[in-house]
Amino acid sequence: MSTAIEMTRNARRTRTNQQFKANHRFVKEEGRWYIDLPGFIEEGYGTKGNLEMVLGADTMCDILSGHTDDVSVEITLKQTTKTELVATRIQNLCPYGRYYRVEKVDAQTLERSFVLDMWLCPVTKYVFGGSYPKTIYLSKN
Repeated sequence: MSTAIEMTRNARRTRTNQQFKANHRFVKEEGRWYIDLPGFIEEGYGTKGNLEMVLGADTMCDILSGHTDDVSVEITLKQTTKTELVATRIQNLCPYGRYYRVEKVDAQTLERSFVLDMWLCPVTKYVFGGSYPKTIYLSKN
């Protein structure tokens, strides 16, 4: 069984109790960011184009990667001491996908500062087992 499928099944089991934790790789190819999620394609949910990071999510990848072409990101539903960015769901402005406000977390004071607003496509529901979380915590692995 692929790691992506296992992570999705684990997400379905744990998302309600906030224990969700996953590591995902993001790769920049020809100037475009993609989440490395082969299970999504293998299971027939979509194409590589569906996995492209757009509308601010690409900028988030640039920030976490330090402007390189590859980054592994720990994604949780609970803040940890490693949390670098917090994405909080904001007003639903379109029929699919969700907008999130991204803030940088100061490791010393835990204060947050605005970075950008981004849109996350329905692949987010696949990653989180069927829903768009209210808050997503991200850190470079």
